[in-house]
Amino acid sequence: MALLEIDGMSVVYGRQQAVTGVSINVGDGEAVGIVGVNGAGKSTTLNAVFGLARKRSGSVQFDGRNISAKTPEEISSTGLGYVPEGRHIFSTLSVRENMKLARCPRGEFQSNLEEMLDQFPILGERIDEPAWTLSGGEQQQLAIARALISRPRLLILDEPSLGLAPQMVERVFAVVRRLHETGLSILLVEQNAGRCLGLVSRVYVMQKGRIVKEGTSLEMANEDSLWTSPKGGPA
Repeated sequence: MALLEIDGMSVVYGRQQAVTGVSINVGDGEAVGIVGVNGAGKSTTLNAVFGLARKRSGSVQFDGRNISAKTPEEISSTGLGYVPEGRHIFSTLSVRENMKLARCPRGEFQSNLEEMLDQFPILGERIDEPAWTLSGGEQQQLAIARALISRPRLLILDEPSLGLAPQMVERVFAVVRRLHETGLSILLVEQNAGRCLGLVSRVYVMQKGRIVKEGTSLEMANEDSLWTSPKGGPA
């Protein structure tokens, strides 16, 4: 049974149909990707799953429960962690203060924080410094750690490589790969098809708000329409 199951979901912004009939599933312990160009509907899909965009139709099931009508606050307590595009950290707050804003079971914050600092040593070194002093890659690590402090079963990441230098992209993807190897389920949205295919086992391709292809990473690696430049380049 799928851990996350999106069934026939549609989203409308004003008069614009942003997402149409999208169905995606993620198994327990699985890493799944969604790829497509800007404007394909990838981020809108994630926002709708997390209650940040209004669904016109369809349903979202997580761990066998219907979460379609729940608020973002309710959804974050079900075992879903979300790292949105652009990170959305609070730049004037310290690393510690950013972490405190995450939902965490009462009495578990300190122990969970210590675990996050073990996984992300740079955050421990900068724990009381304002978040704006961190590099882009370090801020992305902060956003991931903040999502993980509630111990989610599924981590949803939206464009984690966006705006990062190549060296930082390598570092962030190494972190995500390590998390998946511990058994954490991952749903990854990426424009960079090569990066995505190197991490996930299955991938969905979105165009104009619809899923147009799906398959294993190996199958999609041989799908010419996925690449706008030689294989390994951005798509």
